Amino acid sequence: MSWVAPASIQRVRDVEIEASQAAEAYFDWVDRSLPGVRVRRQDAAVHLHLWGNEPAISLRQARRDDDDVVFEIAGGFLVARAPGGEFSFTSGNRELHIALRGFTPRLPCVLYVISQALVHALVMWWFCQRVLRSTLRSAT
Repeated sequence: MSWVAPASIQRVRDVEIEASQAAEAYFDWVDRSLPGVRVRRQDAAVHLHLWGNEPAISLRQARRDDDDVVFEIAGGFLVARAPGGEFSFTSGNRELHIALRGFTPRLPCVLYVISQALVHALVMWWFCQRVLRSTLRSAT
């Protein structure tokens, strides 16, 4: 039985970055900064690998412009139902929003909450701090 995880939304205020730049920076940063995680890009798809050849999560770009980049969750061994859900970057008015919505984890709810959800929250916090710091540094 699959279930939908609560939405995860990060907001970074007082930044001058376009959503398209943030999305590129996020996947570059994940590939460089998270031990054991490899990011493979293929046309309009992004695959995040933890080990082996099967992606943990596969994303397919659904929409892209400077202020809005949306990826559909297309599969992976951490996903119970695909396609379904989205991972998005939205910018405007000196704010950046990064959201994970409609995600159906393969893990049971309790295991997801104490593992994958915590890792996701930490990764997103760490990335948002990095975006904020680099944006402030480049503005001075």
